[in-house]
Amino acid sequence: MEKQFNNALKNPNSIILEKRYRALYDLLENKHLKRYPHQYKCGILGMTYEQLQIVNSEAFRNKAGLTKQTFSQRISRILRNVLSRPK
Repeated sequence: MEKQFNNALKNPNSIILEKRYRALYDLLENKHLKRYPHQYKCGILGMTYEQLQIVNSEAFRNKAGLTKQTFSQRISRILRNVLSRPK
């Protein structure tokens, strides 16, 4: 067992993969934001982190009509909106 463990440590690819895995896990768990909280505003709209999470959520995107649609679905939606307007 020790022989296999030592060989894995000598293999640089496994070390790099382990570091990348840890970095991705830290991002997923939001460890950096928890360690270093800030009050910065994001983007040109000056939104907070929580506001950005809400706006970028799948539920909000569905409400705003930002879901993936085929070309024909987009055209039919536009036509429905144009035809339903009062004259």
